[in-house]
Amino acid sequence: IPCVPWQSQTSGHLRNCVDALAKGDLASHIPYRDSALTKLLKTSLGGNSLTLLVACIVPSDKYSTENGNTLRYASKASKVSNTPIINEDPQAQLIRSLKKQIVGLKKQLTRVKQVYVMKSSAVMPHFKQLKSPKSNGNFHKRPLWPLV
Repeated sequence: IPCVPWQSQTSGHLRNCVDALAKGDLASHIPYRDSALTKLLKTSLGGNSLTLLVACIVPSDKYSTENGNTLRYASKASKVSNTPIINEDPQAQLIRSLKKQIVGLKKQLTRVKQVYVMKSSAVMPHFKQLKSPKSNGNFHKRPLWPLV
């Protein structure tokens, strides 16, 4: 496959960036500025994004060296790890976390209410709410002594 000289230089610069990122030492220099392609791929390679690499090989003995080089490059590129973070407005992030906290507190409150109802019915089973015939809809708690 004929290759234009700038293509081999650009792929070499990309390989250098991937090699530096695969080492995992972020304190070392990553040569993003060496070519236009690496400048464009800076956020994808080591930045704040998810990246997918598709390695295409040809099932022929004629291209075995290219296939080997492609697989070695893909293996090295798979060692590059990014930790993408959602770019979010701090106020929106605070609102989202407070809504999450409200949901958790509501769940906790319903659990406490259920436990309280269970305990109160177990402690005082002989008390019931009765409607007083003399009052208009007022409820009073009257003990109903168990008939034995």
